[in-house]
Amino acid sequence: MASTSPRNSVPYLYRLRRLLEQAAARLVPPGLRPKALRLAQYLASPWHGEVGGEVRWLVRSVGVMLLKHEGIDLSHYELRLVAEAFSSAGLRCWVTELSFNLEVPEALMHAAPSSGEHVRKEGTRAR
Repeated sequence: MASTSPRNSVPYLYRLRRLLEQAAARLVPPGLRPKALRLAQYLASPWHGEVGGEVRWLVRSVGVMLLKHEGIDLSHYELRLVAEAFSSAGLRCWVTELSFNLEVPEALMHAAPSSGEHVRKEGTRAR
């Protein structure tokens, strides 16, 4: 019943959450940080869907979902800023209107960066 995928393991999700939180804290403008931190926690939670309990990396209408579940609303512009910050942390993100697609590089499944400096060196630019 439960998936044995490393992407659904507690250590993997914890490392992913820490990386996203570091990106939110260091790379997002101060006024947007609380929303970005909540989004990081939301994205690094098991998303039980079609694929038998796999973590899903496609979160549709994130602004609407966070407004509904957390009482937080993210504008298209704010989602872009957060996506760029997460992308700078080595995560490739694309934002289209209020859709957010997070793809996790294979390397993250095995080791997490030890510091924010390492995160910046490993980062890639958003397109």
